[in-house]
Amino acid sequence: MIADSMVSFKGVNNTYLPPSGPVHALDRINLDIASGEFITVVGRSGCGKSTLLNLVAGFERSDSGEILVSNCKISGPGLDRGVVFKRETRPRNRAALY
Repeated sequence: MIADSMVSFKGVNNTYLPPSGPVHALDRINLDIASGEFITVVGRSGCGKSTLLNLVAGFERSDSGEILVSNCKISGPGLDRGVVFKRETRPRNRAALY
């Protein structure tokens, strides 16, 4: 862990258990994000990008490992973190005019 980490993932694993069999979304993720650092998570569909964000938001719990924000372990959603969802939520009849 770097000394001024704002967000740290330490050995994070996450597996989903759908009826079709286990899906290993994240495997031993170790990542430090410094205060003021801007990162981008890029990958193909289903590679674990949203899972990673849901874990740091506190919406899901990892199977193992830990996630820290400002050196505090995440145990659920908190007011110190925000999420912008990728699905459009405005009604279709409220389209913006250009």
